[in-house]
Amino acid sequence: MSRLVILRREELPFGKRVLTVGCEGQDVRYLQGVLNKLGIYNGDFSGHYDLLTMEAVKTFQKAYYLQVDGIVGPDTSKLLLDPSIHNRLLLRLSGSETQALLVAEYGVSPQAFKHPADRRRFRRTENHTSVMMIEQREIILGLPRGSEGKTPGKEQPVIEGEPPVFHLFNLEELAAQKEKKIQIKPAYSIVLRSIGKRASRLLRKISRQCRPEDQGELLWWLNSENLLFPQPREADGLIYTPRQQEITVHGHEGWSKEVRKILYYYPCTRLIVHFDLRGREKNTEGLGRLLSVNESRIARINRISNPKRVKENGWVYYRYRFKGEEREAYLPDRRTIRGILQQIDHYNLRGVLFTGIDEWEEGIEEESNRFFQASRRILVMKNQTLA
Repeated sequence: MSRLVILRREELPFGKRVLTVGCEGQDVRYLQGVLNKLGIYNGDFSGHYDLLTMEAVKTFQKAYYLQVDGIVGPDTSKLLLDPSIHNRLLLRLSGSETQALLVAEYGVSPQAFKHPADRRRFRRTENHTSVMMIEQREIILGLPRGSEGKTPGKEQPVIEGEPPVFHLFNLEELAAQKEKKIQIKPAYSIVLRSIGKRASRLLRKISRQCRPEDQGELLWWLNSENLLFPQPREADGLIYTPRQQEITVHGHEGWSKEVRKILYYYPCTRLIVHFDLRGREKNTEGLGRLLSVNESRIARINRISNPKRVKENGWVYYRYRFKGEEREAYLPDRRTIRGILQQIDHYNLRGVLFTGIDEWEEGIEEESNRFFQASRRILVMKNQTLA
């Protein structure tokens, strides 16, 4: 039989009430401790919600795309309790440490070091005498693994030292199977992808049936036509595929607007954005088929005019000749990848998924070091497109 326990307001655990200036208690002390670990609060752990605590809360809300009001309501407290916010490495510098040593130790570019409070990048001329920060994000690479037609995860041995692995399962394929429970090795995680427009009930049902238990995590992979936000008990994160038309024709503006809308409803620490780096042919109806690596090379070699970049750091428009025909295509380059990673870092997202990376794997790793410390992971796919 359950019992009713009466607690004083000062004894409530964090997240059970709204905190604002004037509040006191152990939940305020917990709040100050978390903000201190994030490097944005340097005051005492007094348990009193003062103006210094309020300014630190505002800084946190601004960095994680919440309403900036200095009040710890349900959305702010929920994100403060999320372990994903601790993706920051705070470096309290001594006089003997130099930026060159830190660059070598953490494997990042000097541009990746930031101020903890406002996430502003350090300039080369600044004197680094206090605290610097490096943020960690995930770079997930969609790579073919295993034989065609076999169930991913069952034939692959766990090799020590390899990046953590996601396995991709199509929701529609699982629905056709009699047994929907997915059995995978403890080192792997699950991605459920839905290509249907009305699959919310099926997605939630299968998520409950195949939820990993102490063996990994589960992500939903959705697109703009089928966007559904999972609850924490249903999935650990969301992979989102923006409209390819918006990405190539309008540069980073199109998908950036989509991400900003998502952040009103879903936390940035759980959001991964997907980009297909294969070239796109342009036809009279807009964007046509995807280009192979060889076709992309042909477009670059046989161009008949100077390539034109779409917006700053966007895709590159080519006019080229192939088999006596004039064709048009949009292709990515290193600046395109750099622009994507810059926006991922700007929005403080969990990470990014790249597919169609035949010629870009090395470039992705090099460019990511400009902005954050990349945690490399693999998404198992049946081929270089989508499983």
